[in-house]
Amino acid sequence: MTWLAVLYLHAAIVYLATIAVVRILGRSAAPWLYTAYTVMMQIFATRLGVYGPLVIPQGTALYTATLATMDMTVASMGKSVAYRLVVAGFAVNALLAAMPYILVTAPPAFPDDAWRQVMMSVPRIVVASLLAYLVGEAVNVALTHKYINVVWKRTFLSDPLASVLDSAVFVTVAFAGTIPATSLLATIAGLSIAKVLLAPLNYVALRLTRKVVG
Repeated sequence: MTWLAVLYLHAAIVYLATIAVVRILGRSAAPWLYTAYTVMMQIFATRLGVYGPLVIPQGTALYTATLATMDMTVASMGKSVAYRLVVAGFAVNALLAAMPYILVTAPPAFPDDAWRQVMMSVPRIVVASLLAYLVGEAVNVALTHKYINVVWKRTFLSDPLASVLDSAVFVTVAFAGTIPATSLLATIAGLSIAKVLLAPLNYVALRLTRKVVG
């Protein structure tokens, strides 16, 4: 299996699970899933994965499902609700960044150096993601609303633009000083390219979403 097929497979699995949940619970579940995915993306972003020539945060696997849930929210509830959802996602992820510093004040039952090492790395990832989130999602919601009835523009114009802005901010803040500059640039390029490469899958996913979910 090629690296691109693996990337598509990872994204498709999460997307299909999302559609199944929405079919069972209704479109009102979309905002909840969107918020959950934004949190999950921060956690999985702490691991960089190699997909052929690309080095990308593994939270990218949730990208297609996140787009689909935002698309459902804008289509069924409007732009104002979508903007409030972005703010809610920001607040939840800010809490995620703060929680390790709150919980670490309690004495551990067992040595927890591994937990500290993992969880204390999450706040920087989340701060980076929050900044990228505000930039990328503000652009994404505006363009999603503008092109809500033109799926190809949604997936091949608005999403790539928001993705490149999001990727540049996220990778710079999250990994600057921890990896070589060449690796930093490669990761920005890799994440941007990966999201652009997902555009055909995103197009099919959004068309399917509107057909299956309505």
